[in-house]
Amino acid sequence: MMLITQNSTCPQIPEPSFFTQIFPIVTLIIGAVLTFIVDVILNKLKENKEIRRYEYVVIDDILDIIKEENPTDSMVDYYNSQKKDPRFVKIKNYKEVIEFIQKTIRGEIPDQSNLIEIHKKLSRKI
Repeated sequence: MMLITQNSTCPQIPEPSFFTQIFPIVTLIIGAVLTFIVDVILNKLKENKEIRRYEYVVIDDILDIIKEENPTDSMVDYYNSQKKDPRFVKIKNYKEVIEFIQKTIRGEIPDQSNLIEIHKKLSRKI
């Protein structure tokens, strides 16, 4: 019979340290946090881009309405349809747009240069 004996020169495997036991959990938590942060940032960038596009369309529509023969009625209808949209309040140049709309509704001839400049800037950003 042959006996299998243990080789005493072979190194024994040490017990795993605390760090090696917790390392997978730590990397999982770090990965989840980083994924969450990146997702929040990308969603915010997407929302900002969507709001810029919406603002561009609003200003474009307003500039088209002002060219009509009777812009007051059209501007009232347009404002009533847009004020329900939650993006309308979030546009960057909200104050300028509202002032332009108010002047048009009152029957005054508003200065278009400011809106045209904003329109050009937005067209570059889109």
